[in-house]
Amino acid sequence: MCIDLTRLERGVHCEEMQMIWKSERWDEVNRKSVAQMPQIGTCVTEPSPPSPPDHTRWRARTIACLRVAFGLVWASAAWFKWQPAFQQSFLTQIAQAGNGQAPAMQAWIAFWSSLISLNPLLCARFEASTETALAVLLILGLFSNLSYVVGILLTLGIWAIPEAFGGPYQPGQTTDIGTALPYALLFGTLLVLSAGRFYALDQWLTPRLGRLSFLATGSLHQ
Repeated sequence: MCIDLTRLERGVHCEEMQMIWKSERWDEVNRKSVAQMPQIGTCVTEPSPPSPPDHTRWRARTIACLRVAFGLVWASAAWFKWQPAFQQSFLTQIAQAGNGQAPAMQAWIAFWSSLISLNPLLCARFEASTETALAVLLILGLFSNLSYVVGILLTLGIWAIPEAFGGPYQPGQTTDIGTALPYALLFGTLLVLSAGRFYALDQWLTPRLGRLSFLATGSLHQ
């Protein structure tokens, strides 16, 4: 029997080429499948947030310095309030606020004078203690929202009673509307700016207070 070796070799060569093509095709399909499969054990990291621009850092430092400076002002005011001379003359200072005022304002001051006369030393020390606490909280940036609200109420109280709303308003004698009212406005400004978010202990405290975070720098709408 005669065998055509040339045709046999061609057939073997074709089979080898087909096997190689199928092998390469299979490898390509596998590579695509593996590429499309989700990677297990890999960590997908989010891009880090960009660093704040210079003007933002400058603003934060400025607000923090303003808050601390305001706290130092209250520290000096509290020191004066702890002096025995102030506490002993506290009732007299309240009563004298009605001098030269309109009759309605004199009645207003007389009401508070009679109320404070029940224990003037306690009232004087309460004011000194409140101002001391405000100074500490402002400097440290602690319970900022609470301290701002207390500061607003305190300064409005000082403006309304010892300063008699800045009166009497007489041309040639009255030069301003009282020194405590601008303090109240400054407390309100710090509250609006959330000054406790900058270089303050409230940055650490707020997330740990939970629902009470509004006392520090949290929002009421959380």
